[in-house]
Amino acid sequence: MAQTTGSKTAADRVAESTTADTGDDAAQPERLAQRPVYFKVSKKGKKGGKRKYTRGLKEPERQEVSATRAANRLADAVADGLSTYRKRRNRSADKKRDGAIKDAVRNTGRGLEKAIRTSAKVPTDLTRRAKLRRLRRMVPLPPPFGLLR
Repeated sequence: MAQTTGSKTAADRVAESTTADTGDDAAQPERLAQRPVYFKVSKKGKKGGKRKYTRGLKEPERQEVSATRAANRLADAVADGLSTYRKRRNRSADKKRDGAIKDAVRNTGRGLEKAIRTSAKVPTDLTRRAKLRRLRRMVPLPPPFGLLR
């Protein structure tokens, strides 16, 4: 290879060494893309930081979070109960003739048991964040009861 005047870059040295190793002058040297790697460091510990609420809407929004969590848990409970019922129904049908019909009451009971066990925390989800003082601010009472505060 012909030497050029001036300093060589790291990529040129790598290209020279790869062509020198193969011994094939006709081969094109591979150039590796050398890009800097950037890391983004966030200053906040949490994603998104602290939640911000409009004055007076903080409590209704928190209650909405609790209500949607409870509704989600209720939907999961129904799904768990039905899947338990279907598994047991199919097992009964495979084991004996007319097994799905014979064991329908027992399988339904098992499915309901699973659904009730899963949905047992729904009342807790609804009332976990409910504080009496906050609820009084949120729900205005009619005049005779509003004076008792």
